[in-house]
Amino acid sequence: MLLVCGPKMFPLLFAFLLLIVDEADASQLPTQNRLVNKMLDSYDKKVKPTRLAEEPVVVTFSMELYQIIEVNERQQFILINAWIVERWRDEFLYWDPTEYDGIEEIMLPHDVLWLPDTTLYNTLTMKDEDTRRLLNAKLRANATDRFAYIELLYPTIYKFSCPLNIYYFPYDSQICKITFGSWTYDKKGIDYFPYSQYVGTSSYLENEGWHVQLFKATRRELKYSCCPNNYTILELTLHIKRKPLFYVINLIVPTCVITLISIIGFFTPSSASGERNEKVTLGITTLLSMSILMLMISDKMPTTSMFIPLIGWFLLNMIFVISLSTIMSSAVIMTQKMGLQGERLSTRTIRITCRLSRLVRITIPNHLTDISLGLGDDDGCSTVVRRNRKGDSSDVELLRRSSSRFIPPSFESTSHLLPHFHNNEHAPSPVESNDIVKKLSAFKAAVIKQRKAISEKGNTMLILVRREYDWLATVIERCSFIVFLTMFIILTAAINVIGLINWLKS
Repeated sequence: MLLVCGPKMFPLLFAFLLLIVDEADASQLPTQNRLVNKMLDSYDKKVKPTRLAEEPVVVTFSMELYQIIEVNERQQFILINAWIVERWRDEFLYWDPTEYDGIEEIMLPHDVLWLPDTTLYNTLTMKDEDTRRLLNAKLRANATDRFAYIELLYPTIYKFSCPLNIYYFPYDSQICKITFGSWTYDKKGIDYFPYSQYVGTSSYLENEGWHVQLFKATRRELKYSCCPNNYTILELTLHIKRKPLFYVINLIVPTCVITLISIIGFFTPSSASGERNEKVTLGITTLLSMSILMLMISDKMPTTSMFIPLIGWFLLNMIFVISLSTIMSSAVIMTQKMGLQGERLSTRTIRITCRLSRLVRITIPNHLTDISLGLGDDDGCSTVVRRNRKGDSSDVELLRRSSSRFIPPSFESTSHLLPHFHNNEHAPSPVESNDIVKKLSAFKAAVIKQRKAISEKGNTMLILVRREYDWLATVIERCSFIVFLTMFIILTAAINVIGLINWLKS
């Protein structure tokens, strides 16, 4: 037979022999190897795995949230770690388990199969290698409908944009949407469905700063102007609520303590004027401390001019209270210094100060209280005012004028009071001369005594005037303390209660 065929038949015979050897070797391969070789022999991963071109691939999508890595308020993004499972049917991959020793499930590398181009629309990472780590796909045979059911499981780290509403920071909650869909296939190519209504959180690692309230998935169809058909997308909605304890302990409480101490320090009665001067230094130091806290907040907040966060309003109000307290402390110092001028308080000032001192329980100076006793006055204020109305000039001015009238003459200036005698004709006797000298000495002593009394009275009045201004400064100090302490309590309570109510409702 070989002679009949001739030498041209040798290549064909050689190929036939190789085929027989390959079939003999294939029959000796493990069953799973034969199954994979058989399936992938004519499989093309570039083709959509449906027998009908107009039939879409139905992909079910599920997510298991593993960890919230970061919530970045300044750059408006969230970084999460999740486990993804995508499921679909591949009609080109099919085998009969009875022909392969009952094998119903196999694992294949992801790069030998057709994969849906599932894309996170609001991602901030363009490289797919940086987003998800694809490994193997699990195939399960369906002998009844003649297709392979494919499950693609992979871990992923998604960095997606989310407009964060930080108006109520640190008592805020956020709602972020994660949108998945095919970038190239419309609804007739790939149709997405959520595997479950809610995203799984059974393996979730609790975040120290945020609490997950809800994570659900919904299916939507969108019509884009570029394309004739609808696109199917999956929208995952993440509800998270901030845990405010860190910010309460490290920002709100220190701010409240600094403000409260500064208010108490500004309006604490001082025993010396120098101590009041130190209060201005205290105010400046406190404002510097508040500016540092503002910098800590601004580092976390996004650069926006649309609104001011609640914590920003709180710090601004505390700075406003401290600034006004510093100004009022300076006004108290100025009021106290005015007592050195020696001018009495006006009638209206005394009336108002007297009533305020009764209201805030400050004792009226003794030289005013004594005058008001026993005159049938209810609170003494009217009597003090009547006492202040005596004379158009102050008592100190009257004393100054009175003291100028009684300048004690020197002994030599009284020589004109002695009689003049010519030629010693009418010279007084020694007894008469002694009487004249005694009278002059007594007169001089009386004038000096009167001048000394007037001077002591003037010094006493200066002291009393200074006490009046000290009294006025003390009343202003006490009233300012009550006003600013009330402002501090109201502002602190109001702002934090507003944030706490929003936090409890969310």
